[in-house]
Amino acid sequence: MLLDEMLKVGDRKEIPFLSELESHHNPKISNKAFAVKNELQSKLGVLSDAERRRLPMNLCFIYDEFNIRPSKIDNELDFEVELDILNMK
Repeated sequence: MLLDEMLKVGDRKEIPFLSELESHHNPKISNKAFAVKNELQSKLGVLSDAERRRLPMNLCFIYDEFNIRPSKIDNELDFEVELDILNMK
């Protein structure tokens, strides 16, 4: 019941506690904590660790870090996003 209340009124401070409860020996508690943590993270717009690891690396950072540029630009490619790297000089 307390976990349900955490979902209703909880904030970011509850996430570490829920992570700790996920490793509880009682499977009902650990499963409920996992579900509440995921719902709370999505409600708050917080990325989970797994989602954060899947984020792509910024290409502009790579080009700046290694001082490289694309060899040629194919204007027929459509990435449906603005590629900042093509506008760099």
